[in-house]
Amino acid sequence: MHLSSVASTEKFVKIPLRREESGALTVPCSVHGQPARLLVDTGAFITIFQEAFLKSVGIPLEATRVSAHFPRGVARNVRAGQIDDLRIGGFKTPPAKFGVTALPNFTLLRGSARIGGILGIDTLYNCHAIIDFDGMNLFLK
Repeated sequence: MHLSSVASTEKFVKIPLRREESGALTVPCSVHGQPARLLVDTGAFITIFQEAFLKSVGIPLEATRVSAHFPRGVARNVRAGQIDDLRIGGFKTPPAKFGVTALPNFTLLRGSARIGGILGIDTLYNCHAIIDFDGMNLFLK
């Protein structure tokens, strides 16, 4: 059975995964037409965007009482931003509020890729994600 054909039959959108020099997996995304890449992280409990990226596309941010804890003991306050036009590859996500913070530099250093954020398990779950490591694709529906 070929996963790509089954996923297509079930109306999933195929998005190419790219392995960065660091070994991290990323997918293309855009907000307000501005391209970036999202780091795919099934261990991240929320999808969170780089603050500078969302500010550059004019997304208003609001304060929250949430903080994010990253490896190496780094903690950051998290704000929220409503994104109505997030595209991950050719897949348009439903409008939603996403976390926003100044991501630590080690999350942004992925070769030449402009990392716009971290694609966490919340969005992967809500969009019925299938990660195909053999074919290096992410399927969303």
